Amino acid sequence: RNAYFHDNASEPATVLWNLHARSCSDSMQVRMGGTVKGNLSLQNPTAMTWGGNGTFSWNVAIDARDISANDKRGIGFNLSGTGTILNNACAYQQTGTENVTAFDLNGFSGSFTGNYVWSWKAPGGQGWATAVQFNGGGGTVTLSGNRLYQVGNGMCWRHEEAAFGSRFRYTGNQMFTT
Repeated sequence: RNAYFHDNASEPATVLWNLHARSCSDSMQVRMGGTVKGNLSLQNPTAMTWGGNGTFSWNVAIDARDISANDKRGIGFNLSGTGTILNNACAYQQTGTENVTAFDLNGFSGSFTGNYVWSWKAPGGQGWATAVQFNGGGGTVTLSGNRLYQVGNGMCWRHEEAAFGSRFRYTGNQMFTT
């Protein structure tokens, strides 16, 4: 990892305006959450991992590659906890071959607003390329004003949990997939 902020810290992190390119794994892992804003990730296997409990905004991921032939990736942002995910973008995923997901919301609750995905796909059309994926968690998730364009192949939304119900509130999103 280019930067690793451990969850043993006594205060949330503030990580602003950094550039991360071609790390071995995550470009940046901020386990304790806090404010992560304006960071750019270029061709990292996982662009950024964030623990929630704050605001994740104006971050950009361009492409996500594999760690190795045996440890395949393609993840933009891996986000959990509670908080606000606002105005982030994932685009032009071309080199990761599995786990190809722009926004992996793993146990997240809060608001997911104004985010953008353009062509976050698996090369050659294989796999389960996904713009936004949910795994587990509790609480309510409000998804509004997001634009998801899966050009070539891929899903816009993917829920990997049984309890969908009223936990998710979708409003004013734009989606397109071929």
